[in-house]
Amino acid sequence: MNRRLSVVALAAAALLAGCADEPAVPRGVPEPHESEFEYSWDEKNDEPYTAPEELTASELTDLLRIYATGANTMASCTPSQVDLEIQYMDAAMGHRFGRLTVTNTSATDCTVQGYPGFGARGEWGHKLLLKAEQSDPIDYSTDQPLVTLEPGESAYSNVEWTGSLGGAESEPISLFIIQLADAQIPIPRPVTSLYSQDAGNFVDAQGVPLPNTGFDISMDTTVRMGPFRTD
Repeated sequence: MNRRLSVVALAAAALLAGCADEPAVPRGVPEPHESEFEYSWDEKNDEPYTAPEELTASELTDLLRIYATGANTMASCTPSQVDLEIQYMDAAMGHRFGRLTVTNTSATDCTVQGYPGFGARGEWGHKLLLKAEQSDPIDYSTDQPLVTLEPGESAYSNVEWTGSLGGAESEPISLFIIQLADAQIPIPRPVTSLYSQDAGNFVDAQGVPLPNTGFDISMDTTVRMGPFRTD
């Protein structure tokens, strides 16, 4: 009898563990409330702010606007295992389209699943209060497949931004914050914008200059990201 109860208990525990690893339902963050805006958010900050590589785990998490839906498991790709690339790709009728690419640069397999978490910091050092949505702007399927990346393989997430686009007088984006899995430390990725005075001055980990990516994301832009997929 005790043995039978033990088997039942183990089965229940396994079921609960499996449920815990299921990705969460996609989320959305609406227009920010006035209480969320920092003091003098619309003014250029003349004081120096923390460089991307010096941001703490807590500071990076605070910059997120929306969290990743995928559970953080033993097999999940970690920030140290991947390289991120965010590219502008196309535009049509006030909509901009891009792609987030995650490449496994480690020597072992790792996985990504679901919608990435994301946020942004502006060129003046403020957190950008994006209207954030986890929704694929190109492939409307809401499936969140588990993607296993062997060394050198990549997965991508489609990106769209629209609505209140950045202009020459508003704070342009300078840093994307990407979270691969829920509760994981986010990854900062410097980018340049159409209106950045520092366009072309950012470099990657190897010191290679980053191109002007054409992002006109600003404080109140709507940004959508789809789930991780492979070609």
